Amino acid sequence: MKKKLIYICSPCRGNDGNYEHNIEMAQYYCRTVMHMFPNLLPIAPHVYFTQFLDDSDPCERRMGIVAGMELLEQCSEVWVFGMENPSAGMKKEIAKANELGIPIVDAAEALTIHSPAAASAAISASVSAAAPLLRTPELHPDISVNAVPFPDVADIEEQLRRNLMKQLVRSTEV
Repeated sequence: MKKKLIYICSPCRGNDGNYEHNIEMAQYYCRTVMHMFPNLLPIAPHVYFTQFLDDSDPCERRMGIVAGMELLEQCSEVWVFGMENPSAGMKKEIAKANELGIPIVDAAEALTIHSPAAASAAISASVSAAAPLLRTPELHPDISVNAVPFPDVADIEEQLRRNLMKQLVRSTEV
């Protein structure tokens, strides 16, 4: 079965300026979509292109943005994470999708949980999706990343439960 390619639209530099956090969140969004929607193939250009282009170099940043827009043209949908407060870059991606007639999906709506069973399944899938991020990698002693603290599994699971329960309550109020 051919999977539907979807564009993940989320902040890179963003309104908060927290580049590293935004990249980690985009990775998490892709992982969550892959676990919850096996027929979808998410692509987050700002995660991919920043692996080999320097986002702090204006020329290379522009190359990444242009390449991302070309990828957007190949996608069936654009899923927006942060529809309520999009960054300047996200606004450009949304405008491009509108121009091309590509459907725009509010990712928060697409991921809304409608039943307790679905909430439980989503929590399990999300925790499983996060598990690879939670293991401590074997790093070379000279790599400065060693100083970065890794998140606690229990904290992430609790945050996921709270978020999904909020969604469940919202969906039952309608």
